[in-house]
Amino acid sequence: MGLIFDSLYVDVAVEAATLLVLICIFYSYSYGYWRRRNIIYIPAPFSIFGNVGDLIFMKKTTALVSRDLYNKLDGEPYGGIFIGATPVMLIRDPEVIKQVFVKNFTSFMDRHLDINEKVNPVEENLFFMKGEKWRWLRSKLTPTFSSGKLKMMFQVLTECASEMNTYVESIASKQESIEMRELFAQYNTEIIGSCAFGIKFNTINNPKSEFRAIGRTIFDQSFFQMMKGLIITIFPGLAKCFTFTIFDLKTSQFFRGIVEDTIAHREKNEISRNDFLQLLIQLKKKGYVTEDSTQLKEDAYLYYKIGDEGSSVRKEFELTDGLLAAQCFVFFLAGFETSSAVASFCMYELALNPDIQERVREEVDAVLKEHNEAITYEAVQKMGYLGRVVDETLRKYPTIPQLERKCTRPFTFPGTDYVMEKGAKLIIPSYAIQHDPQYYPDPERFDPERFTEEAKQFRHPFTYLPFGEGPRICIGESFSLLDMSGFLAHRVSQIKSAPSAQYLKVCVRNVRHLPLCIVLITDAAVPFCCR
Repeated sequence: MGLIFDSLYVDVAVEAATLLVLICIFYSYSYGYWRRRNIIYIPAPFSIFGNVGDLIFMKKTTALVSRDLYNKLDGEPYGGIFIGATPVMLIRDPEVIKQVFVKNFTSFMDRHLDINEKVNPVEENLFFMKGEKWRWLRSKLTPTFSSGKLKMMFQVLTECASEMNTYVESIASKQESIEMRELFAQYNTEIIGSCAFGIKFNTINNPKSEFRAIGRTIFDQSFFQMMKGLIITIFPGLAKCFTFTIFDLKTSQFFRGIVEDTIAHREKNEISRNDFLQLLIQLKKKGYVTEDSTQLKEDAYLYYKIGDEGSSVRKEFELTDGLLAAQCFVFFLAGFETSSAVASFCMYELALNPDIQERVREEVDAVLKEHNEAITYEAVQKMGYLGRVVDETLRKYPTIPQLERKCTRPFTFPGTDYVMEKGAKLIIPSYAIQHDPQYYPDPERFDPERFTEEAKQFRHPFTYLPFGEGPRICIGESFSLLDMSGFLAHRVSQIKSAPSAQYLKVCVRNVRHLPLCIVLITDAAVPFCCR
């Protein structure tokens, strides 16, 4: 017998129907958010997923979903969309993007995702941190990535690149194909091991090394990991109830142990190296990293003002070994898949465009003659055409196709009386903007000439956002560009590459969506012939 009706089945049916009605009322009210505020928006379909159902069901990637939404708002500076029941502002206009990233930065300082640093301490890194603690740590770490510090690390990059070239030459001599994304992942893992951890991972000659295996675990695309990522993104309240963390706990503990053991070993034995970890140890001991005697033009992006004059960084936090380990961890993440994906896309485009590949080779050869055939920091800085090739790769294949911000204090959008509330979310679809023919005619064509100084003057600077912009721009931008340019200089100067006969075409439709990091990588191997 039921509690209300004579039949238990009737009780269950009534309760289920009541719950369904309540859900419908909730979503109906939620989907009226933008209409009530008189903001142009894209109506959500009859679904609990809002405008991103194709993403949830893996029909399209983040890049393609955000591009579709961007195109539907054609002619508008911004408009409303829904991610689940959550209203999100999508920004299209470069001038409004500048407002968000620079002019009104203190109103949009934080990213969307909420971290759980008490459960998983390595999530308390510069990418995910929020508020005053992010501001404090960002100001402390700024000198760590200056051009002077990168010069000190460049020898490590050169040694790893030479080791990789030896490995590739052995394959080229056999006329075999090589999988390019895995090649760059091995190289970048070795770079990070040397520069961030001060440890030789030996991933170039041993692709099955422990650190490569751990890296693959982080980007595991098992069903459980994908579902957890979607819950964290779409239903953050539910994720908090289950104490879901963004990264696997065992992997995080492994990295934290490595860093803390290395720090203890160096401090006990008074060992010093020219690497990222040593700079962090200096920061821990002295409270600051020694700044370069002069600030160069290429360091300007590091020194954005990160707060109001009246709220400059004054609050201090404890710099623990765990916090240092979290920064090394995010360094590893940034290089493992993201840098290797961009570098493999670059080699893909060079292989498909032999005229561009040859021009890069000619420039590299000419510069090396001026530097006694040595690939130095100064030599790479002179390779202007190679730099434009990397820039065009980042335009066509931005690592993070969608940038996100959370409103940290009320903000009124220009030309409206709409006040964005604290906690409201917005996205900037960088992939869609960088593929907009209004800014980049024939956007699917690979053309490094888009990035000559003359060409850049005719575009709004906020139409190119591979590293973000403003005070929260990627602090490792210069390191990433130097890493890619240095290796490509080694690579193209010695071995030509062309698509292998086994090649599976890389295109946007084949780019896989990683729910946690929202990065662009190909969903298939990218084999090349080397000769």
